[in-house]
Amino acid sequence: MSLLTTVQSAVQAAKDATVSLWQSITYKDQSSATYNTSTGAVTQTATDYSVKALITKYDQEDIADHILATDLKAMLLVDELTPTPSKDDTVVYNSVEYSIVDFQQDVSQSLWYLQLR
Repeated sequence: MSLLTTVQSAVQAAKDATVSLWQSITYKDQSSATYNTSTGAVTQTATDYSVKALITKYDQEDIADHILATDLKAMLLVDELTPTPSKDDTVVYNSVEYSIVDFQQDVSQSLWYLQLR
């Protein structure tokens, strides 16, 4: 077992141990827009993924020009989210749809961190 696999297993075990803190969200993966030449309409569809995420507010010291006090941080397991996040995608949490402002993957490639606004 490689070190990376060991770390990924540990991250999964940590999630399992804190399962009551993780909340259901809907990740909406937006497709590329298509243009219908005969009608002039532009359509875009979304594929929904129901996943668990750890949702937190940003710490006061993290709030700066690019992070607002109202932004949320969502942490998701990479293995549980099929698409790679995009700033075009959205997240529904507690019946509110949030835009993805930024996203990063941790060094172990186990977690996605999403900045929601």
